[in-house]
Amino acid sequence: MRRCVVVQGKVAVVAVAMFVAAVGVSVAQAQLGVVDLHFTASDRAASGNLIPPDTMGAVGPTQIVELINGRYKVFDREGSQLANTSLNQFWTNAGVTPLTGNGVGAFDPRVVYDPYVQRWYASAVDGAASASSGYLLSVSDTANPTDGWTAFHFDADATNTRWADFDMLGFDRDGVYISANMFAVSSGAVQRQVYAIPKSDLLSATPTIANIKSFTGLSFTSTAQAVVVMDNTGLSDYPMTFWRADAGIARHDQLSGSFETGLSLSSGVNTLLTTMNAPTNARQPNGTSNLEVDDDRFSSNLVRIGNSIWGVQTRKQGSNDVVRWFEIDATTYVKKQEGVITLAGQDIYYPSIAVNASGNVVIGFSGSGPGAGQYPSAYAAVGVAGSVGAMTFDAPMLIQAGVASYYQDNGSASGRNRWGDYSATVTDPTSDYIFWTFQEYAKDASNWAVEIGKIVILRPGDFNIDGYIDATDVNSLHSALHASSSDLLYDVNDDGMVTSADMRALVVDLFGYLPGDANLSGTVNLDDLAIFQNNYLLSGRDFLEGDFNGNGIVNLDDLAMFQNHYLQSGGPGLGFSPNFAVIPVPEPGSALLVLGTMGGMVLTRRRRR
Repeated sequence: MRRCVVVQGKVAVVAVAMFVAAVGVSVAQAQLGVVDLHFTASDRAASGNLIPPDTMGAVGPTQIVELINGRYKVFDREGSQLANTSLNQFWTNAGVTPLTGNGVGAFDPRVVYDPYVQRWYASAVDGAASASSGYLLSVSDTANPTDGWTAFHFDADATNTRWADFDMLGFDRDGVYISANMFAVSSGAVQRQVYAIPKSDLLSATPTIANIKSFTGLSFTSTAQAVVVMDNTGLSDYPMTFWRADAGIARHDQLSGSFETGLSLSSGVNTLLTTMNAPTNARQPNGTSNLEVDDDRFSSNLVRIGNSIWGVQTRKQGSNDVVRWFEIDATTYVKKQEGVITLAGQDIYYPSIAVNASGNVVIGFSGSGPGAGQYPSAYAAVGVAGSVGAMTFDAPMLIQAGVASYYQDNGSASGRNRWGDYSATVTDPTSDYIFWTFQEYAKDASNWAVEIGKIVILRPGDFNIDGYIDATDVNSLHSALHASSSDLLYDVNDDGMVTSADMRALVVDLFGYLPGDANLSGTVNLDDLAIFQNNYLLSGRDFLEGDFNGNGIVNLDDLAMFQNHYLQSGGPGLGFSPNFAVIPVPEPGSALLVLGTMGGMVLTRRRRR
């Protein structure tokens, strides 16, 4: 495991010294986010020498799953390995035995984590290029993937004339959805298939796919990528959509209705994107073995959150392969915005995207170029919505550098130097401000590897840059205030000073605590009054000591705030464990004066009613 931080800009720059001292990190350049940690998962040897890896993974509350061609691994959130089997053994352990076709077994794996029901879903196909081709679908038994999975196998084509390839996996509140390309075993046109499985069936005490709905024989123009819905809405809110790339057009099919009354699949409205050329094979420093990335389909999941659908694909701009991102209205299917991410002098390819509810976007991808040292490497770019909704992206952050120009065809003499075929980037179910990306890089001249990177979005109040604003940050600010720090890291309200007003901004504006809740218990009560008493008429105090209005002194104005919120509740109820010396209790006369004043204020309020 390697920890690093990538920072630039006001909040980040002032955080560097503190963060480096705390965790011992290296510092690079960026602005909106940091690469908090990254580690190498599997490589070509671990996969059984398969190419390409089909880089794929997902993240749950306590574990990380890597599911690629030939390998299944589980890690804890610090990168320590918890489970490790072959991909075929993963399916066997879950209750089905993958069929071999061309000696492959299961291939093209996908995995997602559903935070709303705390389950993982995985899919793959098997029986490559054969009449026995089928689909594999699995659901985890709990939120912990090491507790076991329940898997199903079903036939890809009842006529045994086509085989399934490049399966894609999505979900919403109501169902889990699979789509795939269908190639002829001997001859015939390529087709598509879509399957819908009621989520309630998969989550039942005895999981089943008995009520699966199928849509087969669909015409093929491009791979149809399923949407992952990250706001727990379902078919009664928006149709489930499956998206296909066609030059400057994003086409989709939409699945409407309900599992109870019937589902229908129809062609949706086309979305016009800017016309751009298809990508070409990616360059490497050796100049002779370009990577096969000439793939402009939507190879990774599209994501819907709220009324927006987000996606990415590789396109060509000038002499470079670039990443095009876009946002589409989920009701009208009109493009809201689009843009391009570039890496100077290099090609970037096989992108994936994740979006949170706060308007942050992370796009992960691989990149390489003809210049010295521009070997195939893992990158990510962080974006944030501006005041009018337009996205602004930082320059790409390097997660893991490749070490050589890569070439591997496993002795097939085909000349195909394959990469991809996709990657994964996901949000963290424990914090909207943490993202994870799974990207391929060149471990050596003939060995690919998968790097897993954790990206934290920078924001005021998260002083230790861990993706959470919590009691640790409250303690940190409290200590800084008592030390009379001028470090603008702690300038939460952005007024150019570090004062008690910043503590109020942290606990009231960001956390939602009520003025008067000095101990952050979630309720304003007599425990808070005792804290107020201990600090009455003292200056240099903050919210946690009774200065509820943030003016630097504990006085009757703060007592009035306490009175106004007495016995009311608000905030998450963190509780507060101070890391500083307890201030002595004042003389009884001061406490009696405070209580007497409070009593008088209460009587005054009663008389006014």
